Amino acid sequence: VSDGSKQKSADEAGPGAEVLLQRSQERPSGFSSYNDVSALGTSGRVFSARRQSGSVMQAVVLKAYRASEQDICLRELQVLQRLKGSGHVLTLLEIFRSDGTTYLEIPFCMGGTLLSWCQNHGAGVIGGEDAEAYVRCLSIWRQLWQAVEHIHLARICHGDITLSNVLLTADHRPLLTDFRRSLISGTAPEGRQWPDPTPDFAPPEMEQAGSGNAEPSEAGDVYSAGAAMAKAFIGLDLQVASCAYHPTRGQRSLPEERTDVDIVDLLQQLLAQSPVARPSASTASSHRALDPAGFLRRRGLLGSASASGGKSQTRRSPAQAFLQAAELLREEYRGRRVDDPLMFSRDAVFDALAASKVGDWSEDALLGEWRVMLNDESGVDGGGLRREVVSLFFEQLEESSLVLRSGQDAPGCPVTLFVNDRQRAGQSPQQWRQMWTNVGAMLLRALVHFGNAPVAFSSAVFDCALGRLCRL
Repeated sequence: VSDGSKQKSADEAGPGAEVLLQRSQERPSGFSSYNDVSALGTSGRVFSARRQSGSVMQAVVLKAYRASEQDICLRELQVLQRLKGSGHVLTLLEIFRSDGTTYLEIPFCMGGTLLSWCQNHGAGVIGGEDAEAYVRCLSIWRQLWQAVEHIHLARICHGDITLSNVLLTADHRPLLTDFRRSLISGTAPEGRQWPDPTPDFAPPEMEQAGSGNAEPSEAGDVYSAGAAMAKAFIGLDLQVASCAYHPTRGQRSLPEERTDVDIVDLLQQLLAQSPVARPSASTASSHRALDPAGFLRRRGLLGSASASGGKSQTRRSPAQAFLQAAELLREEYRGRRVDDPLMFSRDAVFDALAASKVGDWSEDALLGEWRVMLNDESGVDGGGLRREVVSLFFEQLEESSLVLRSGQDAPGCPVTLFVNDRQRAGQSPQQWRQMWTNVGAMLLRALVHFGNAPVAFSSAVFDCALGRLCRL
């Protein structure tokens, strides 16, 4: 869609909402046409009710906007008009005024808020104790990230994505609601004062902007949804803002032991301190953490032997069998810590691990959860630094004499690593075998703990690295 078409759509959405607001009818009797009216929450501006619709009673929600909140009401109307029919927001049923207050009528969501769902099912989701609840939560979040992606494609920023601002239909389809802080691209007047975002869901850049100045952004939406996702999978008691940022990596010190390693990997990206380091909503929706297959395989609930003869129902490729075995090892070694801290110099992680003959370590030492120290860091860290040490190892391997780089001179062509000639690398046959054994051990660790390996490796590198390992 051209920029001109998008701008035309934005222009049409604004005036349409303004006309709708101006034409809203005055109802002196207020709620007299509704039955069973009751307040939802403590804000005093959202009510549930029932009204006659043909021959049936329809459950609805009424959202109230005082005279001083007409700009907020208009903002929400503009978003609802633009996203009408998308399936990611509720449909506006009616708009009316009574005693200076404007009311928007929308359908009642039978599934309640995502917050209430987490309150009812959170204990089973945390740590994956209830496989059905965990997989359901993954499905909700995959669809929710798709909803965020959709509104961003429509050039809308929500501005305040929280567990309370996501509603669930009866079949657990998430819908975004409460666009009080929303922004349609190109429509924000200079000097607009923004309502304050919900505490503990606001990204750090909004907190730094100060009250009234926190303009919504796509990166801010990603952070807020990430904070909500962290509470859903780690626990509603989690205070995200209290999880300090690492001074050099810009990642939150989350209690990683409470959830799956793939979820942790996604959360660390979503909650990155720098807005430019956060993924898009589209990238988040396709992250491997939201695919239940890995979780189910690790729990022995997928890909198990059939009842007939103990043979597998489907023939797995060697690669599938390898990755599934790595996932089982990930579950096996979750929480099994290596007591002695490992100390490294940041610039020599590869040299240190290669010299330590990590390929000869015991399985517990290699695959257990390391406690790591770097020369320019204070304290011992078992989460973020553990990932950073593995990343540093492979980054330094790329610059070593063990591999050759191909593709870096061609624009848009990804770099691929190939095995170098042993003699050109200045290695004896014994040194060469030991080096590649060490690389294989670290590759195995990366697969088991983080679910992936450096994508720049050619198949020859994998063959050389893993040829001497028998565990998988």
